[in-house]
Amino acid sequence: LDARREVELLSDAIGGDRCFQIIGFDILLSDTGKPYIIEINHNPSFKMPTRIDEQVSTTTPRSRCPPESTS
Repeated sequence: LDARREVELLSDAIGGDRCFQIIGFDILLSDTGKPYIIEINHNPSFKMPTRIDEQVSTTTPRSRCPPESTS
């Protein structure tokens, strides 16, 4: 189903336009705390992180981080 149809079905199921959508943002913080949006998810997962998720998120190479602007 596409997102619009999902909203229509949900709205019909609860009897009106009383619905909402949760959007997930993946954000990378630089050494100085500057946020970079990596990805926006229209259907985020609410599962607890697995061991591989934790390994990937804690071992990202620093060379992949965007360079800081000095201006």
